[in-house]
Amino acid sequence: MRSLPLLGLAGCVGATTPAPPAPPPPLPPALAALRAPDRPAIIAHRGGSRMGPEETLQALSASVAAGAQVLELDVHGSADGVPVCIHDDTLDRTTSGTGPVSALPLAQLQALDAGHHDPDWRGRGARIPTLAEVLAAFPDMPFVLEIKQTEPPITDTVLEVIAGAGATERVIVASFDADVLAAVRAAPDGPVTSFAAGEVVDFLWIDDDDPWRAPAPFMQIPPSFAGMDLVSPDLLARAERLGVGVQVWTITDEDEMRALVERGVHGIMTPDPATLARVLGGGEPPR
Repeated sequence: MRSLPLLGLAGCVGATTPAPPAPPPPLPPALAALRAPDRPAIIAHRGGSRMGPEETLQALSASVAAGAQVLELDVHGSADGVPVCIHDDTLDRTTSGTGPVSALPLAQLQALDAGHHDPDWRGRGARIPTLAEVLAAFPDMPFVLEIKQTEPPITDTVLEVIAGAGATERVIVASFDADVLAAVRAAPDGPVTSFAAGEVVDFLWIDDDDPWRAPAPFMQIPPSFAGMDLVSPDLLARAERLGVGVQVWTITDEDEMRALVERGVHGIMTPDPATLARVLGGGEPPR
């Protein structure tokens, strides 16, 4: 998910920033638990890309077994309009295919080997899953779903899949595209979203006595940008005051994990949930 610089941010500020919605209703229990201050949620980035071929059912299953509490995935659309879970908009890096994801119908996408570039996984049946398959396979797990594709638009279809799976109350929708987030927020009874990039910029600069209202219940940020410490005590205190959960991406170093735990972030996105589980538990990861 979080492979673009955050403050490509600054370029997102302005007319493209979606207007804050009316004060939201209380979060459903599965998501309210992700703002607990006592310990950060273990969020499997790209489904836990160090646990298996990224964004496959195999990686997701291994991540859950290792202690992941949230599954983070990216969504594109097939040529026949089916939302699928894959990070890149092309097939080359992670599968045996080439070219745009959106150029192939679902049947051809799922015939590809999603473990092709890893000798340990090549030929072992890893494939690109549909969003519906993933939500059905993990019916009790919260998800962060980043809608990557903007052309052709897939937001309405993604929302239909989420609703059809009965997963609305356990999904956070993210996107670097403010129009996507605006569409999700405008949908009746839709899932919650994370902050838009421009809203993160606003959040960094508001005064503590500013009546500014949080536009979403979660923000997802890197630990730093251009030498600026984003996960500062001031930011975390402001987030706590405004009821915003702070999820930090993408963390692989154990010392950095420990530092973020000490600071009190609400979630840590990592491709290696087993290591984060060990850091949080002070021992070996769950087997």
